[in-house]
Amino acid sequence: MNRGTVNLKADNVTHYISGNKTSTEDNAVYGNTGSNLNMKATNNGSWVVNDNFNGVEGYVVNLQGDSTGTMNFNNKITNANITNTDVTTNITADHLNHNNSLVVNSGTVNVYNMGLNNVQFRNLQFAGGNTNLYGVNVDLANRQMGRFSSNTSAAGSGNLNVNSMALLSDSNINVTPVAFANGEFKNNVRSSVTSAEGKVFSYGVGYDPTSGNFIFTRGQGGVGGFTPATATQTVTNQVGAYSTISNTMNYSFMHSNMFMNMPESVRLTEIKANQYAMRNSEGMQFDEVNKAIWVKPYTSFEKVPLRGGPTVENTSYGMLIGGDSDFIRLKHGWTGVVSPFIGYNGAHQNYADVSSYQNGGTLGITGYLYKGNFFSANTLITGASAGEASSRYGNDNYTMLSAGFATRNGYNFEFEGGKYILQPSVTMGYMFNHTFDYRAANGVNITDANLHILQLNPTLKFIVNLRNEWQPYFQVGMIYNLMNECGVKANDVALPSMTERSYVEYGVGLQRHIKDRFTSYLQAMIHNGGRNGVILSAGFSWFIGKDPDKVQAPSNNKLVRFFQKNTNTNQISGTKHILKK
Repeated sequence: MNRGTVNLKADNVTHYISGNKTSTEDNAVYGNTGSNLNMKATNNGSWVVNDNFNGVEGYVVNLQGDSTGTMNFNNKITNANITNTDVTTNITADHLNHNNSLVVNSGTVNVYNMGLNNVQFRNLQFAGGNTNLYGVNVDLANRQMGRFSSNTSAAGSGNLNVNSMALLSDSNINVTPVAFANGEFKNNVRSSVTSAEGKVFSYGVGYDPTSGNFIFTRGQGGVGGFTPATATQTVTNQVGAYSTISNTMNYSFMHSNMFMNMPESVRLTEIKANQYAMRNSEGMQFDEVNKAIWVKPYTSFEKVPLRGGPTVENTSYGMLIGGDSDFIRLKHGWTGVVSPFIGYNGAHQNYADVSSYQNGGTLGITGYLYKGNFFSANTLITGASAGEASSRYGNDNYTMLSAGFATRNGYNFEFEGGKYILQPSVTMGYMFNHTFDYRAANGVNITDANLHILQLNPTLKFIVNLRNEWQPYFQVGMIYNLMNECGVKANDVALPSMTERSYVEYGVGLQRHIKDRFTSYLQAMIHNGGRNGVILSAGFSWFIGKDPDKVQAPSNNKLVRFFQKNTNTNQISGTKHILKK
């Protein structure tokens, strides 16, 4: 292109400039001093430029339109004086950063893939319109960011808008200024970015027009001042691991939950029946009516507002399968039962565009002590889970080990011969969860991830024993988190615990004995406070001992089992005993 003017127009059509060459390069245009290239796009027309524009420094490229046209540059513009008037121009920072000058009179200029580029102009002016920067990267450790700079500039009414930022590193100080603009156009800078996430910290973002610097303040926004992806393990421990271990502990008390719903007279005869022995030619034969296999599935749907952290949507689910031993006769009137169990457990958390899953197994054993209306249940559990968390950086994979113990002690107060039972109890448990060190998808090393929980749970249960062997009950309790500290480090930076508040639990259940050998129940509990939602559970117990009605006894004995209903006193009493002839 010699010293002259070339006019190109796209009216209601898309034109392409592609495949053109000068003697040495793939240039569509090579401008000499004093040459002008006028490109117009009107009536929704557009230009797609796939070749280079090059020339002697100062040749003119006028981009014009009627506010409906579009210019798309997919290759470099070098040494040009560019003006933009009433047209939308799209270009990347790499293609623009070649010794150009830019005057935006009106319309829109979109600059993509800014990265860490310092786009240097000979002259820069925002007389009007909007210039939008996308994909600006920020390296806080080295105080660099994608930016515009110019040898000369002039003030105007146009805007230089920073529409997106990505932090590549964290700062080692609380407040970090990073240079962005120089000269007169500092006052034209606008930004919709008010917060940004580093690898570890979250930052508040502001702009200072006096200095032309963006100001990054560490510890603002995010999750407790940290990027949500980095806080994943803290949230997983406090919500996912907590709910899994807590549910396992509570539901491991299967035998006492069912057995202590019955009146003392029924419980006593259940125990006594086990202690009778009948001689025959083969020796001693025992009535093993307590031995049972039980199954207990559960699921919960909750929202957990962590102190100093996000509100987390949590779903937990699982199933315990166990067995009850026969009654064990102990000293001083005590009777014991041992119940080993295994289980599957899982949980899912959602918060701040992070999704985390855990799935694993549990192994435990519970021992029960009974004497009169008093009971004590003590459980030990251990488990392991594999987890996966998804964030904008990718997927994190981690492994957790857990352990804990709990004791529940209670007493039955009976009314009207056991038709009504008021059962206060107190559960105390300690829980521990450890996550093995791993490297997260954002490059952060997660270490020292441990959760310690000490929980106190006073509960009051009201049970009604109906004549048809239905047993509805109502239960209310308070779960106090006396300790629930979580230690997690990200690149050796200690994250906040974001502890879980105490909460109230209340709900109803229904239990029934079916054909002597089966006991089943359904239960729904509501949580309010530190956890908000509902937890549903069900279960059944299948007695696998010998049927007492079919035990062969000597001729001088007869085993009789009956369930007596006293219609005068509304008293229910179940007995299993031997009647002598």
